[in-house]
Amino acid sequence: MPFPRNVIAVDPGQKGGVALYTKGGITLKGFTNFTETEFMEVVGVMDPAETDAVIESIPPYTGANIPSSSAFKLGYNYGFESGVLMAMKFPLHLVKPQKWQAGLEGLRGLTGAPRKRKLKSHACRLYPELKITLATADALLILDWWHRTQNPIRDART
Repeated sequence: MPFPRNVIAVDPGQKGGVALYTKGGITLKGFTNFTETEFMEVVGVMDPAETDAVIESIPPYTGANIPSSSAFKLGYNYGFESGVLMAMKFPLHLVKPQKWQAGLEGLRGLTGAPRKRKLKSHACRLYPELKITLATADALLILDWWHRTQNPIRDART
């Protein structure tokens, strides 16, 4: 039995993506060459009355390991995407990375590309039928976390 509500899950990172869940299945879209107009078109097909939007909350300080240009893009994407979702009247839920990543093994001590590859590996294990990229893995895992926490009996694969 499918989950009762549609979901938009967003990883606002510079190379992030969006995962859409509907009764028709899961659709993934990466942000590589992804414009603001494309984001609005992707989420615009969803009905706010039947859809929850979940976006990864970003910290105010990203640390010395992240260049300021990447931090700017992350903040810009987060502000734009959450603003669009709120303006379109989607119920918006923010989730910290530590929360949706809790329970995923092998992440401790990993940063950057090795961490992204590990997250993609988890997503591919959970959803072997989907074409998952580094850009869409986090959004898919956010979607999976949302389904598991909102209805622990079912998950996004049912």
